[in-house]
Amino acid sequence: MKGVLLLDLDHFKVINDSLGHAGDQLLQAVANRLAGVIQADNVLARFGWDEFIIFMPKILSAEEAFEVSKEILKVMKEPFYIYGQKFTISPSIGISLHPIHGENMEDLIKNTDLAMYHSKEQGKNCFSLFTPLMKEKAILRMNMLTK
Repeated sequence: MKGVLLLDLDHFKVINDSLGHAGDQLLQAVANRLAGVIQADNVLARFGWDEFIIFMPKILSAEEAFEVSKEILKVMKEPFYIYGQKFTISPSIGISLHPIHGENMEDLIKNTDLAMYHSKEQGKNCFSLFTPLMKEKAILRMNMLTK
């Protein structure tokens, strides 16, 4: 089994818009903190403006992805100090598993993204495992917008 975690930093835009370069420093600090959580065979990458993706090529179960997500939530509770200022920031995390939630990386990432947005809808600072219902809801929303 393989796992994919997608993290979006909640309210990062507010920090970045008000502080500019400090936002870049905060992203670097977040990356360093995340790197301390994941295992050596996992891959961490920045996946967008305020998103990070973690590829877990050798997980044995969904529980393992949940444990990593819990650890990420725990370490992100600690404040960051950038240029003498204190920042707290939380992640919303989506999880998908291969082959259950997709046969290829494109589908896994799409489904992980849906799960991440589900976490945001649940109040942020949490994680969600992809379910087919999330995809159905996204299709319904798209259909309502295109009618």
